Amino acid sequence: MSENTVTYELNRLEIGDRIFTMILAEMKLRMKRARESKGLGQQQAADVLGVGIERYRKWEQASSTVSPPLDYLVKFSQVFNVGLDQLIKGEVSQQSYYRGKPIHLSPHEADMVCKYRMVGKDTKDAIDGILLDAYLAEQLGKD
Repeated sequence: MSENTVTYELNRLEIGDRIFTMILAEMKLRMKRARESKGLGQQQAADVLGVGIERYRKWEQASSTVSPPLDYLVKFSQVFNVGLDQLIKGEVSQQSYYRGKPIHLSPHEADMVCKYRMVGKDTKDAIDGILLDAYLAEQLGKD
């Protein structure tokens, strides 16, 4: 193996590590937001998931390279009502249904759904009110 090949492989691994670290940090931020949207502290989340507080803190700490095992990610997604795609990749499934009919979400719409799922109940109620008012105003304007 030439020196150039070795350097290339080391650079590729380093870039891969950086990307992994970035993805992991973003996932940890989504975990924190999901927990906060339910009004829970880290200790309460740790208790609900059945882990120690120090272990849970490392799962949320952006500078830590410790990630939750898959079984805990699944449990977290169930407890905090966040899909695994949303939690890990920050994506909401593009295929959705409304009143039994399939609808397709644009990337922007999917991003907005993801953000909606991360906010607390009061914020959701405010957003729901704004959307309902806008929808009704448009419907009345069509008549």
